[in-house]
Amino acid sequence: MRNVFLVAMLIAFVPSAVLAQNPNRLAVDVRNPYTSAAENSTDPDWCAPSHWKPWGGDWACDVWMDNGTAGINYSLACGKPVYLKVSPSTLSAGMVPDKIRAKVVYTSTACANGQYASGGYAQKYQIYATYRGVEVDLGWVLFAHLDNLVYSTGQWIEDPMNTYVGTTFSGSTYSNCWGSCHIHVEFYNNSGWACWQNLAPGRTGIGAWGKSSIIGKLGGALGASGQCPVCSNEESLACSTWDNDLSGCDAKGLYDSNPANDTQDCAYFLATNKCRPRGTPNCLGGLTAYCSSTNSETFACSTWDGNVAACDQHGLYDPNPSDDTQDCAYHFDTARCLSRGTSNCATGCTWCWDCTSCPQ
Repeated sequence: MRNVFLVAMLIAFVPSAVLAQNPNRLAVDVRNPYTSAAENSTDPDWCAPSHWKPWGGDWACDVWMDNGTAGINYSLACGKPVYLKVSPSTLSAGMVPDKIRAKVVYTSTACANGQYASGGYAQKYQIYATYRGVEVDLGWVLFAHLDNLVYSTGQWIEDPMNTYVGTTFSGSTYSNCWGSCHIHVEFYNNSGWACWQNLAPGRTGIGAWGKSSIIGKLGGALGASGQCPVCSNEESLACSTWDNDLSGCDAKGLYDSNPANDTQDCAYFLATNKCRPRGTPNCLGGLTAYCSSTNSETFACSTWDGNVAACDQHGLYDPNPSDDTQDCAYHFDTARCLSRGTSNCATGCTWCWDCTSCPQ
């Protein structure tokens, strides 16, 4: 919802509990850490399932910048910005998180010899997801071979959908730990296993990811380590793909040239340069001054899961729409109340190989 401002008291969001268990099977997608296309190797020596996991993760993968050919250009990633990009997702029989955040829980040098010059830094981000006021510790994501770190151990990242965390290490010392400019990405799921996505759909050989492609999921309770199915529909991209890109966000929302085939509707928050599903409350659009525990317009739409009448009161049939900061819509197939325009693939049609199979 563009440029909506209400006078509200600043009340910090405090979840009622933090759980190690995950009763609602909450999940998140973790995306390509660069701002342009990336690639990985199909060789298990460099990617899942067999790549070295020095920090005890479920799987690990080395990610380079894509050069559009079958071979890896080891220099393209040198000094490039690195982002933590985590977005709400879903697993079978699971709910979509209302809010996600991350905490830096570990910072060290990336190589066992403890020398910065041998491979830069490593940083671990604990990922938390909230559903209806209850926060769950899903697990962690670790980036290694970082430089110019933005955050230090103990700091919170309140909106990790597209957060700059540093640059790719670029050094002159080659070692058994580091031999090129890349980011080592490692996942650990608290319940079961984290899954990975080695290859983009339709690509063989080197696995190329777009700038917002999913490289893995955290959450749920997967029975074994393995690859993640992915939605092939363009609307599987999170609206946050277009953070800081007003025209790109508008092209997926207000000024979409072909809205008839959309499964989502994005809107830009000018004050925070965030792109989110239209109807997202100001609080979740980065306007923290409007996080109020008494104004129902700042509540997550999922407050009214299973209650179509109450959901409608905050959407289509709101008796006082002029003061709204959100617009909810009810999904009858899954009895979920979510921000209008949320992708069908994120409403409960879970683990879709093809988004067109989701209930419309």
